Amino acid sequence: HTGEVTDVSNHEASPPGPAIVEMRGITISFPGVLALDDVDFTLRTGEIHKAWVFVAGLGFSQLLFAWAADDVKSRNWLDGHQRMYAFYGGVPHVTVPDCLKQGVLKCHRYDPDLNPSYAALAAHYTTAVVPARPAHPRDKAIVEGLVKILMRYLRFRYRRHRFTAIAEINQALSECVRRINERRHTRFGVARRERFEQLERAALKPLPAVMVMRVSLPVA
Repeated sequence: HTGEVTDVSNHEASPPGPAIVEMRGITISFPGVLALDDVDFTLRTGEIHKAWVFVAGLGFSQLLFAWAADDVKSRNWLDGHQRMYAFYGGVPHVTVPDCLKQGVLKCHRYDPDLNPSYAALAAHYTTAVVPARPAHPRDKAIVEGLVKILMRYLRFRYRRHRFTAIAEINQALSECVRRINERRHTRFGVARRERFEQLERAALKPLPAVMVMRVSLPVA
């Protein structure tokens, strides 16, 4: 896959910034305990499941997006991207994913070897994929910071709540994302949402005419 390449260590120079994305396993166990690693949450039925959250942030406004899924297989990795682009109402010129095998078979800054389904999705949305390099934390510093902010806020706001389904987690995430995006950013002096609407939205590429892309999904 070839395309536009950005200096991923300097996301905030001018809009549009890249979308920096990753999928993180989280704990939602009880009473209200969260952790930033791959552990389980328990339903009232006693069943044990995994919860994974797809988290993204735009490089200029740092506008946050988050969506939970029951696993990190390719279908959810791709679906998370499509939901993200729809949420932003446009497509960044560059998408910076973590080097998960669901998207990146071989991580390289200029010529990554992408999973065929992920390459097809990137071509469909006309975004260049520049994976975050291993051992280069600055490449995804924005999304790492957003993960911490989101998890702290979710843990506090829902500390007495018992989640029973992925849909319920997504409802909670949506509310937390809205509140974080509308809160004044101390460094920007305005909210992430306001910075996005004023400076970044217009610089995004338009969404494709066909929003939902059906691809052949390999087993992750």
